[in-house]
Amino acid sequence: MAEVKNLIEGLTDEILRVTEIQKEYDSLPHNAGAFAYALMTVAIKEAREAQASGDIMRMMPALKELQEFEY
Repeated sequence: MAEVKNLIEGLTDEILRVTEIQKEYDSLPHNAGAFAYALMTVAIKEAREAQASGDIMRMMPALKELQEFEY
């Protein structure tokens, strides 16, 4: 059975996952990943602020945005 997470747990997991992806983009030669890195930085910042506010209407789109990042 799939593990059920609440919104805050899911957001925390996605923040950690995207932080790991960021490291990969940061390590690309010649700053090739700089733009994606910057987008992830903004998304992570928004997710943390949404999480801290406790505002579900901010957390849901923040979670969706983080889920779109891939390696």
